[in-house]
Amino acid sequence: MRFVSADIIINCEGYKKGNGGKSNYTAVFNEEEKEDCGIGKVKVDIPRSETWDTTGFGVEAPVFLELVPDELPLKMTCMYLYSDWWTRPAFVDTFSDIPARTQVIFCKFEDHFSCILPLVGKVFKATASRSYKPSTLHLDLDAGIAGFRNMEEDIYIVADGETLEEAVKKTFKLLAEKDGLKLKEDRKLPEMLKYLGWCSWDAFYKEISADKIREKADELIEKNVPIRWMLFDDGWMKNENDMLLEMKADKEKFPNGFAPLIDEIKERSSIKYFGVWHAFGGYWAGIDPESELAEQKKDCLYKTRNGRIVPSPFNGSKFYSEWYRYLKDEHIDFIKVDGQSAMPTYFRNDISFVEAAKGMHAELEKSSEIFGKNVINCMGMAMENIVSREDTSVSRNSDDFIPLKETDFAEHLLQNAFNSIYHDEVYYCDWDMFWTKHPDAEKHGLLRAISGGPVYFSDRIGETDANIVKRLCLLNGELLMPDRAAMAADDCAFTDPYKEGILKVQNVCTLDDGVKVGVIALFNLTDAVQETQISSKDIPELDREMDYWMYDYREETAEKLPAGVKKKINLEAGDYKYIVMLPHKGLTACIGLKDIYTGVLAAKTVESANGVTMVLRETGNAAWISEKRHKKVLVNGEEYTDKVKVRGNIYEIEKEQSSAEMKIELFY
Repeated sequence: MRFVSADIIINCEGYKKGNGGKSNYTAVFNEEEKEDCGIGKVKVDIPRSETWDTTGFGVEAPVFLELVPDELPLKMTCMYLYSDWWTRPAFVDTFSDIPARTQVIFCKFEDHFSCILPLVGKVFKATASRSYKPSTLHLDLDAGIAGFRNMEEDIYIVADGETLEEAVKKTFKLLAEKDGLKLKEDRKLPEMLKYLGWCSWDAFYKEISADKIREKADELIEKNVPIRWMLFDDGWMKNENDMLLEMKADKEKFPNGFAPLIDEIKERSSIKYFGVWHAFGGYWAGIDPESELAEQKKDCLYKTRNGRIVPSPFNGSKFYSEWYRYLKDEHIDFIKVDGQSAMPTYFRNDISFVEAAKGMHAELEKSSEIFGKNVINCMGMAMENIVSREDTSVSRNSDDFIPLKETDFAEHLLQNAFNSIYHDEVYYCDWDMFWTKHPDAEKHGLLRAISGGPVYFSDRIGETDANIVKRLCLLNGELLMPDRAAMAADDCAFTDPYKEGILKVQNVCTLDDGVKVGVIALFNLTDAVQETQISSKDIPELDREMDYWMYDYREETAEKLPAGVKKKINLEAGDYKYIVMLPHKGLTACIGLKDIYTGVLAAKTVESANGVTMVLRETGNAAWISEKRHKKVLVNGEEYTDKVKVRGNIYEIEKEQSSAEMKIELFY
């Protein structure tokens, strides 16, 4: 897909002119080909008609384009900002149906896919919205300020692929090369996020305190829940009218600060890392202008025209660095930074929100070196935020988990499964916390386990369910993480799962020997029975020429799925299924630690002339698939043949959990 021409319209002093009229401005569009992608470019100039001419672009819709494509998609999925912070999918058939503030468009054609990425430029940001014609793509360019007389920006990248993944990867690869943006492969996941964690938000909301944290830690220790980090979310600092008053912890809630509490918990538990939350602007509405803090730090704060005071996009690192040095002295190891997509709110009619985002992120990233760049970025899915972080590697992938909202699971699933398709190109995707005591706890737990990102929960005191937790990690709290973010499969990426079909969320796991194992979670979000098909083709990284075992995790059954064959699946309304796709080769397919959703990653399998040896990272309930009965089974050298449970072609050994390695030898 490429765009062959464009009508460019500008808004100057409240009226609009097309470039085909008698206006005195020049507007040029062209599309260049680079590395199998098209890059759209636009240049607009308003010459000065006389000495005192002050004509310039307006604030609202200063420039927009109607782009003519060389082919029309059959279907599109539009990732649009439905709030300032988050994107979700809209499933449309024509350009006239595209929602406002669309950041990425996935297109389906008869024999290929395309990805259209509106770009964040030097000053202006492009987004797509409803077109006047179903056959043209409408792009809006916005900076949040008026008065410019000219612009010259790259406005989109478009790429094609045999798969949607290929099209998306081409698009973001060129974006990274063009703008110097680091892709996910060049970013480092913080060490603590390789382990299970707990966050205070849904447990206490803003009513957090040292006593409550201590009591929750006591519960987790008593229940042997192996978290390795705790995050103190919103509510720990003093604020008024949603504005920050001081950097230190609220003495009423944390009388002795953080350090004594953290040291005490560390001494009697295996919890090693502690983090705190703050908003990008200090607090939600910035810093209180009447506070001592505002006076003390005025040289590194910025006062906007609408009266907000926030860390400066030009030298705000002085503010963040002092704050972080205090937190580091209080034994804090990492931070979560919220409210990042507030740039248009903070800086509208002031400075370009594109420039503001680049500046504020640069200042925060510089300061976060104090924590080794260990940052969870949050409420920052506007594209100006996505492209402005230099090194930090984790970004929230959806709106909040809302525990008491009945329809929350379906919406949470929808956003994460589709946002990951593009967000995973740049960041480790954080699918947010959840409650282990919840009607949808098992489904939420499954999603977190296969998400490929951080896993943490936020239960209230006394409510953590250890049986849910044990499916998420090893006994030491280590996560068995798939290779990337889980995402919707291509064949359901253009269908609204609220209305029809089954949403397939797929990921891939690479074992120690390089073998690829696929995982697919299927969800029926409708109120009727739905049907779909699954095959190895649903997971791009799997070998399409190989046969696979299809292991049903919930039903504990396995069947062979030959290469190229599709298996029909029916699901009742609201039901779900979890499938592990294991290569069908040799004598055995190892399921691994069966009580962990991604327990296949805990095992290493070696075949020899005598049989098969499976080594598991810890002792517990282990399972494997075999078409041939064993003559003898040894577990850590002990005869275990008569203790093996057999159900069809699935074999299982039940052992009490321990952190000791488990060696299973099978003789045929």
